[in-house]
Amino acid sequence: MMDKVLFKKSFGNVLTEHGFRKKGQSWYLYGPDCIVVLNLQKDDFSALYFVNFGVWLLSLGDAQYPPENHCHVRSRLERLFPLHRELILDACTLSSDPSALAPFIALLHSDVVPLCQRCLSIEGLKEEVAAGRVPHYGVVRLARSVLGLPECT
Repeated sequence: MMDKVLFKKSFGNVLTEHGFRKKGQSWYLYGPDCIVVLNLQKDDFSALYFVNFGVWLLSLGDAQYPPENHCHVRSRLERLFPLHRELILDACTLSSDPSALAPFIALLHSDVVPLCQRCLSIEGLKEEVAAGRVPHYGVVRLARSVLGLPECT
């Protein structure tokens, strides 16, 4: 069984090492055009933590610490990395073996942080959405025109 403190510390250490700032259960990475938010959300009915991903577009409003659920682009980590879904969910479940944490930490370094860094500019975010790495269905109406996406009907 994994220790909650170990899980949160391991997750947070990777992010702070890459320039994220922590506030509450969220970590913020600031760029010229956007703020990327990674948020830990505890499931009410299990030992699972979800990792929520959000991008706040500064051209649509100034914010220092935007809550993930108010961000203009939103998703869950396992949706951004579907090939690693089981790895993510296993590592984020406190009832899992602590050995599940090491591959998750490696994924944070190799894939998650670089994606976050690419999403700090409008151009980078557009590229990630166009390539399908960030799902377009997670983009709110207000941000769709900024990112050159068609309106949802």
